[in-house]
Amino acid sequence: MYPKYLKTLCSFFLLLTGCATEPQPQPPVAIAPPPPVIVEKPKVVVVEKPVVVEKPVVVEKKVIIEKEKIVKVPVPKPRSPCRGLTEPACGNLASCEWIKHKTSTDKNGRALVDYCRLKHPASKT
Repeated sequence: MYPKYLKTLCSFFLLLTGCATEPQPQPPVAIAPPPPVIVEKPKVVVVEKPVVVEKPVVVEKKVIIEKEKIVKVPVPKPRSPCRGLTEPACGNLASCEWIKHKTSTDKNGRALVDYCRLKHPASKT
């Protein structure tokens, strides 16, 4: 079995190396002389340019002054003296009043808690 492959391998090697056939003779190549090189002398041309004096350019810049932003910081209100008092303690202070709800829940079913707050000042007329 190996001799078959060996014979194929050897014939392939001889084909690649060119030993199987002799090379054909090539016709002689005639060498043509290179074309003559023509060197031209560069022509010197003097061009006079007028002298240009540049004037300085004045550019006016517009200055945009942004207005100062006034930020209003909320002033914290002092805590009410009535806040968190019980009903008897709220009744002892003249400036406080006890708020009692007519119903124990609102229209959504949430429980309403009675509380103490400052009395509203009388309206000016």
